[in-house]
Amino acid sequence: YLSGQAAMEDIICQTNIENLDVVFAGRTTPNPTELLGNQYFDQLLAYGREHYDAVLIDSPPPKVSWTYFVLGVSLFVVLMNFNLFSYLYGNIDFKDNPLLFLSLPLIFFGLVLSIFSLVFLPYLSKPLSILIILSTCLSVFFISNYGIIVDSDMIRNVVKTDAKEVGDLLNAKLLLFVVFLGILPALLILSCKIEYFGFKAHLKHKLLLLSFGLVLAFGFFLIQTKTLIPYFRSNLQARVYNIPYLSILLCLQIFQTRFFQTTNLFDLVRECKTQESSREKIAYFSCGRNR
Repeated sequence: YLSGQAAMEDIICQTNIENLDVVFAGRTTPNPTELLGNQYFDQLLAYGREHYDAVLIDSPPPKVSWTYFVLGVSLFVVLMNFNLFSYLYGNIDFKDNPLLFLSLPLIFFGLVLSIFSLVFLPYLSKPLSILIILSTCLSVFFISNYGIIVDSDMIRNVVKTDAKEVGDLLNAKLLLFVVFLGILPALLILSCKIEYFGFKAHLKHKLLLLSFGLVLAFGFFLIQTKTLIPYFRSNLQARVYNIPYLSILLCLQIFQTRFFQTTNLFDLVRECKTQESSREKIAYFSCGRNR
């Protein structure tokens, strides 16, 4: 019917259940998306609404290509970094350089896209993207509502938080924020089916996305180097708003320190003990390579 080879009356099949009719999918076609988007499908739905109390459509999970998936997750992360852009736009004068106003989100989007095109490997794209979305959602909420900077001390405190403290933090605003900007996008990712193509085709798409992201980021960055390089040198605090990269990096550093602990000079300085004497305080430092 959808390809114009049969009438509507010919595809509606009655069953042995009263008032239940079925329309079968038919043969597999090479262009199902086009068939579902033509006028015949709209007419079929209109006929169903007119003659039936309910119309149930049984279909497989929505399928999206890996390329569009990476672009979508990248755009989501860029939009969620409104705290970063608020900080940047609040500390840069755009009157004499309006192009810089457009360059900042494009540079950031190019960098995000380049990183995601590398790390989103087949069959790891879903868990990685869900982890990124949930960590981004939580980080943005606490930065926006409590003015909390995500650093290593905060992450250690989160790990040590007990049930009572968690209960004190829970409120309707947090739940709504997490549900709509964290859980629902994660469920959407779980429900969709990612099309990775073959190995060669996937590698081609990966290289194209990586190249496009790098060209976009560094192309606009090179145009604005005289402004951006001095700005970021004097505004290192901007990196604390870079979500979720900073929080993920700090988690990895804490994990490395916890399970693969190494000693450096700064750790020795923090952990050194002073010995009281009648004349002075003496601090003992031992500097050198561990053996």
